[in-house]
Amino acid sequence: MMNALPNDCCQAVFSFATIADLFSLGVTSKFYLNSIQFELQLRRQSLFFLRKRVASLLRVLPNSHPCFLVISDLQDSLMGAQERELIGDYSSLYKAHHEVVKCHKLYSQSMNCLMNSNPEPFNAGMVMISNELMLSVTLKRYIGDVRSCYHLLASPEVTVQWVKSILEQLQIEKKGPRLIPAISWYRLWVFLHCVLLWRVTPHLSFEQLKELGITASVEATQEDQTHNFGFGVLKAECTLRKIFYILFQIQHQISSMRIRWNTFGPLGQAFRGRDDVQGQTIEPMEWIGKVQTYLTSSNITQDDNSSVFTTFQRLYAQSELAQPVSVQPPLVTVHGGNVYYW
Repeated sequence: MMNALPNDCCQAVFSFATIADLFSLGVTSKFYLNSIQFELQLRRQSLFFLRKRVASLLRVLPNSHPCFLVISDLQDSLMGAQERELIGDYSSLYKAHHEVVKCHKLYSQSMNCLMNSNPEPFNAGMVMISNELMLSVTLKRYIGDVRSCYHLLASPEVTVQWVKSILEQLQIEKKGPRLIPAISWYRLWVFLHCVLLWRVTPHLSFEQLKELGITASVEATQEDQTHNFGFGVLKAECTLRKIFYILFQIQHQISSMRIRWNTFGPLGQAFRGRDDVQGQTIEPMEWIGKVQTYLTSSNITQDDNSSVFTTFQRLYAQSELAQPVSVQPPLVTVHGGNVYYW
């Protein structure tokens, strides 16, 4: 019986449990509900370093983004959270429990909203550019999804959950050919971009961070993540290595990502409008290889950092440009297709 164990032993056991496991235990009795409060308080405090990251995200995230409201609620919860005395009758204990778990609930809802992003396809006149075999969305929406995940990706449990979601959508466990819709590849690209951004930013200067729309105060909180989650970080690292090993095996079958945008051309805006179409195709093997380098190697070269930064800076700069009504906005396009697993 858990109640026969010393308190320090109970807390040691709780530290290895997931949030879901703690909740399942807490609903069984008042004793267990009270027992898990200390661990839940610790985990809520581990999310407090998200305050600066969430505040920075909301300053740049359009309020039209579907996750804006729940992220705003998360900010309110993080800013208004107060410590409470956990001993009392059942009513006060339940109220304290509700306040403690509120941050976790809103954080989970925010990440679920982002992990299952289903962006509205770009409307080119009367044609919606979206079906199972192709999806085109604005670069601003894509960068918004990436930036949101980057700012909020903190808990190792969420990292593991995200990896499992990606593997389920790619139907890795099933053998033989499978049709993977374009939206699944889109979510994979958001995941790749976010993980690579998370890995490269510690190696960038403050000036380079600003060019990616990241403040130094936000970047400084990355170091706190390792100290806050301890054991969970190792599990997340192992899970990331697993998925990138799998992605490496099928990298030639993954849909590439095509970005197109309009520029003024070589003679500048005084000569003509922004009618020179440019584009860039990003192959999956390029980013998968980069992430594997950051995951497995301690010898990261300046060239590795520069190539990743150049790509990210170009995408971010294009997404921030003012878009005239008469000019098609920058678009991100991915294609669905059959993938064969053996």
